[in-house]
Formats: sequence, structure tokens, C-alpha cells
Amino acid sequence: MSPRMSKQARVARSVIGAVLPAVVFLSGCPDQCAPVEHPAPAPPVAPTPAAAPTPAPATPTPAVSPANTIRPTPTTPTTITRPSTSASTVPSGGLMFSEDFASAAAFDQRFDRGWSGQDPATWPLSAGPILSWLGDHDASCGDPMLTSRSITIGAGAAGKGGVFYACLPGGDPAKGHLMTSVNTVGYNIAWFSPKQTFNNVGRVCWDQNLTELGGGKWAQVVLVAKGDADRYGNDLGFVGPGFQDPNGPTTKVIPSVATGGAKLFQGGFEIWRGDDVTGSLGGGVTTADKAARYRHCMVDNENGTVTLSQARPDGKTATATVPGDLPDGEVRVVFQDDNYNPDKHFDGSERAGPNHPYTWHWDNIQIG
Repeated sequence: MSPRMSKQARVARSVIGAVLPAVVFLSGCPDQCAPVEHPAPAPPVAPTPAAAPTPAPATPTPAVSPANTIRPTPTTPTTITRPSTSASTVPSGGLMFSEDFASAAAFDQRFDRGWSGQDPATWPLSAGPILSWLGDHDASCGDPMLTSRSITIGAGAAGKGGVFYACLPGGDPAKGHLMTSVNTVGYNIAWFSPKQTFNNVGRVCWDQNLTELGGGKWAQVVLVAKGDADRYGNDLGFVGPGFQDPNGPTTKVIPSVATGGAKLFQGGFEIWRGDDVTGSLGGGVTTADKAARYRHCMVDNENGTVTLSQARPDGKTATATVPGDLPDGEVRVVFQDDNYNPDKHFDGSERAGPNHPYTWHWDNIQIG
């Protein structure tokens, strides 16, 4: 429903049964290799041409400098442990879904996941595909500032399982969380989503690191309208504004105006709907710390505005109420690791940044 229209009172929330996995889900891929060829959609709004060549949808990629980067003490990385489920962290009106990854098995049991865009593992070696890189945490889930693991992708959905992995550092369930780690040459999205659909979502909250990952990586949380999900066979790698030109860098999974969400890019936090950015929370910063995870929330005020909140490395929480709304009706809630040639766009040098910056850390997901 458009921000310009007053909302009716939300109907009683209900959880809809799980939809069937798509071809791109790693839990099942009928052809096990070739990327899905999607029919051309007929969105009501013309897609915005992609800016060339920049991953930022509306403005040039901001430079990274000491002025906008917070550097922690290297020997004492901070881990933000799980917050208590108090009135400040539980969405008002009750929860429809909550996951804290205290069990390493929770991800496989409760989430679908997929890979959208071209499949680099099917390219000839002469095309220079990136098929292996280092992600945060070793196999024992050691300190992500000091340890890493090799991630290798293969052809098809089954070959992308390694980009998603859960960790319980020190075996402590209170520190359990999920990683996504991707490095590609073109545009790809690794995504995961609770298996069920949700009706009339009013709030989504999650924890995420604010590590500086350069100009070619960002994260999104997208509420995908059921009609859009059905149109693309439940490939949920929907692109936001700036990457919706089918001839530009894109997954070719283009949302209609019924789909919208949030984008996290180099500390910035903005909300969009269809092909328009409707508002943003300014003053964001990044950090070199990989372990710390910070609370993010987007709340629909049901009056044509959304309140964005973001915990920050200085210990404060920034908030802003901006124009926009969260999609009404049945939606899939999708968490995305978006990549547009991260090595090339890290700092303009076309080479990887320091200490392998390819990993997002996710925790404490709440949908209400």
C-alpha cells in the first residue's frame, strides 16, 4: 500500500504455511546447475537505469576514510551478545517469528536459502570466475578477527552451500549466529528467508555487523510480496533501486511496487519501495571489528512513515522517522548478502581489501 494512502487497521496476524522451495533454493535444485531463466515481468513502474559503474543506487560510492571509520582496539574485539527479550527488543503487537541461532541446526530447519544472478561456477576459466575466498571464523568458530575458513562454490544451487554457515563461538549458545560470505565478479545475491509467509508485517528487527566491506558489498532485508515471489518461482534475490535495469548489473529479479525493504551500505540505513528510496537514517559509520553485531529495526507507523533505528559502535542508538511503509498482505521476509564485484569496488584498486572483508554476521531476527 502506498505511503500516500492512510492504512486501515492491520488484520490479525497469521502465519501462512511454508511455500515450496524454488529451483534456486539450496535445499533442492531440480537441474542442480543452470541459473533460472526468468520470464520478463511487467512491473507497474519502469525500472531505474543502473548507475555506471557504482553499487550505490542513488549516489556515488562514498570514500572510506578515518573520518567515517571507527577502528577498535585490535587485540580486544567486542562481541555484542544476545539482548534480553524485553519490551525494547520484542516488536509491539507480538512476534510472528524469532530466531537467535542458539542452535546450529536452526538455520537448516527454519530457513530457505538461495543464490541469485549468474552462476560463476559455470563460466569458462578464461572468464576469470572467482570460485574460492576466505570467510570469517575457522572451522572451530574461532575469533573472526584472527581466523578464517576457505569457502569454495560449485555449479548449481547445491554448490553454494558453503556461503551460509552457523557458529557457536566457544560452544556458547548465547553467542550463536549465522554468517553469509560471498565474493564474485558480477552481481550476485546470497539470500535466506524463513520458510513461511507472513501477513501484514509491522516490524522487522535483526542484529548485523557494521564492518567496512567496501563499495561492492551491502546487505538488504526485503519484504517480498507474494505475487512477486510467485512470478519469479520463489527466487527471492530481488534487487533494490539502482540495480533494476535488466541490461545492467542485476540478478534480473525485479520487484514491483508491492515489494520493499531496507538497504545497509557502508554504515548507511535506508528504506525503499519498488524502484524508489523513500527515506534514510543519516550519519552511519563503519568499523574494522568483525565480531560486534548491532541492532537494526524498521517499524511501520501505519501513517505513511517508517521509523528506522540502528545501534552504533559508540554505544548510542540512532533513530529517524522517514516517509514510507512496509508492504501489506502476504510477504516473504528475505535477508540478503548483495555483491557487485567486491574486489574491484573495495577501494577502486580492483583488489581485495584488508583481511578478507567478505562476510556478514546475522543474529536475533524478530518479525512482528
